[in-house]
Amino acid sequence: MASTGIAGLDDILHGGLTPERMYLIEGTPGTGKTTLGLGFLLAGAAAGETGLYITLAETEVELRAVGKAHGCRFGHRRGAGGV
Repeated sequence: MASTGIAGLDDILHGGLTPERMYLIEGTPGTGKTTLGLGFLLAGAAAGETGLYITLAETEVELRAVGKAHGCRFGHRRGAGGV
Protein backbone atom coordinates (compact mmCIF):
# COMPACT_ATOMS: atom_id res chain seq x y z
CA MET A 1 0.00 0.00 0.00
CA ALA A 2 1.06 3.59 -0.56
CA SER A 3 0.98 5.76 2.55
CA THR A 4 -1.18 8.87 2.33
CA GLY A 5 1.24 10.58 4.69
CA ILE A 6 -1.56 10.84 7.26
CA ALA A 7 -1.32 8.02 9.82
CA GLY A 8 -4.98 8.07 10.85
CA LEU A 9 -6.18 7.94 7.25
CA ASP A 10 -3.75 5.10 6.50
CA ASP A 11 -5.30 3.20 9.42
CA ILE A 12 -8.82 3.71 8.04
CA LEU A 13 -7.64 2.60 4.58
CA HIS A 14 -5.88 -0.47 6.02
CA GLY A 15 -2.40 0.77 5.18
CA GLY A 16 -2.94 3.48 2.59
CA LEU A 17 -3.89 3.74 -1.06
CA THR A 18 -3.60 0.99 -3.63
CA PRO A 19 -0.45 1.60 -5.70
CA GLU A 20 -0.48 2.06 -9.47
CA ARG A 21 -3.82 3.89 -9.42
CA MET A 22 -4.82 7.46 -10.17
CA TYR A 23 -6.85 9.29 -7.52
CA LEU A 24 -8.94 12.44 -7.92
CA ILE A 25 -9.46 14.33 -4.67
CA GLU A 26 -12.50 16.59 -4.67
CA GLY A 27 -14.12 18.71 -1.98
CA THR A 28 -15.13 22.14 -0.82
CA PRO A 29 -12.55 24.71 0.30
CA GLY A 30 -10.86 23.91 3.60
CA THR A 31 -11.53 20.16 3.61
CA GLY A 32 -7.85 19.17 3.44
CA LYS A 33 -7.34 18.35 -0.23
CA THR A 34 -4.01 20.17 -0.45
CA THR A 35 -2.86 18.79 2.89
CA LEU A 36 -3.68 15.27 1.72
CA GLY A 37 -1.93 15.77 -1.62
CA LEU A 38 1.23 17.20 -0.09
CA GLY A 39 1.27 14.55 2.64
CA PHE A 40 1.05 11.87 -0.03
CA LEU A 41 3.89 13.46 -2.04
CA LEU A 42 6.09 13.81 1.04
CA ALA A 43 5.50 10.18 2.07
CA GLY A 44 6.34 9.05 -1.45
CA ALA A 45 9.44 11.22 -1.64
CA ALA A 46 10.63 9.82 1.69
CA ALA A 47 10.21 6.33 0.19
CA GLY A 48 12.23 7.30 -2.92
CA GLU A 49 9.20 7.63 -5.20
CA THR A 50 8.50 10.36 -7.71
CA GLY A 51 5.17 12.16 -7.83
CA LEU A 52 3.16 14.77 -9.66
CA TYR A 53 0.86 17.37 -8.10
CA ILE A 54 -1.67 19.03 -10.42
CA THR A 55 -3.92 21.84 -9.30
CA LEU A 56 -6.24 24.16 -11.17
CA ALA A 57 -7.30 26.09 -8.08
CA GLU A 58 -4.11 27.28 -6.38
CA THR A 59 -1.31 29.56 -7.38
CA GLU A 60 2.31 28.60 -6.83
CA VAL A 61 2.52 31.07 -3.93
CA GLU A 62 -0.54 29.52 -2.24
CA LEU A 63 0.77 25.98 -2.71
CA ARG A 64 4.19 26.90 -1.32
CA ALA A 65 2.56 28.54 1.72
CA VAL A 66 0.50 25.43 2.51
CA GLY A 67 3.56 23.26 1.91
CA LYS A 68 5.68 25.35 4.24
CA ALA A 69 3.05 25.04 6.97
CA HIS A 70 3.35 21.24 6.66
CA GLY A 71 7.14 21.06 6.49
CA CYS A 72 7.42 20.64 2.72
CA ARG A 73 10.50 22.23 1.18
CA PHE A 74 10.01 22.55 -2.56
CA GLY A 75 13.11 22.13 -4.66
CA HIS A 76 15.05 20.12 -2.08
CA ARG A 77 16.27 16.63 -2.75
CA ARG A 78 13.92 13.73 -2.24
CA GLY A 79 14.01 12.01 1.11
CA ALA A 80 15.06 15.20 2.88
CA GLY A 81 11.56 16.63 3.32
CA GLY A 82 11.61 18.11 -0.15
CA VAL A 83 9.44 17.78 -3.19
